[in-house]
Amino acid sequence: MTSIFADAEVDLRADPSVPVREPAPGAGPPDSKGAGLDLSIFGEIALHLKSLADSTQRDQDRRDRLAAAIPSDEQLSVAGVFPASGNLILDLGSVPVGRVWQVRRIILGGTKVTTTGTGTAYAFAQGAAPVDLNTLNAVDIWSSFSTGAQGSTYSTHTLWLPERAHLWIAFVGMASGMQCVASAQVEDFDAEAYASALFTE
Repeated sequence: MTSIFADAEVDLRADPSVPVREPAPGAGPPDSKGAGLDLSIFGEIALHLKSLADSTQRDQDRRDRLAAAIPSDEQLSVAGVFPASGNLILDLGSVPVGRVWQVRRIILGGTKVTTTGTGTAYAFAQGAAPVDLNTLNAVDIWSSFSTGAQGSTYSTHTLWLPERAHLWIAFVGMASGMQCVASAQVEDFDAEAYASALFTE
């Protein structure tokens, strides 16, 4: 018996033993507009994740700035005996690198607040000892100890020292052999945070 497709000009199935496979949904030629996978969704997710990461980093930076802006309170003290000649110069310490000291209080005199004496005292903010008692770096003066210990308090941004500066106290004209004491309370700030605070208070 002869097949009805025997004389056909086009063979509809090159190999009749191979089953015909239907194309997958959305599949088609490259220029087809089928419902394939939309990769733009991954771009949107990436943008959202970056925005979230940026927001989290901003929050962390803000918390770090606030933590750095909180100063630590430091109590400094030093004592010495007034020499038979010359002056007594005491070093209350130097500001660490990357820090700023805001001085809040200085108290000085004899070993007791009631100890009286002659002489004068000067505070200096500078790197080296003020052996020349220069006026340029003097930051405070106490002209008499006739009633006992003397002191000063300082408001915000009144007396502050940059990194590496020392806070010196020079006693002048005191009685030879007198025990002299100096103390100071300072707030120790992160330098960058303190610079920002200069414009916000």
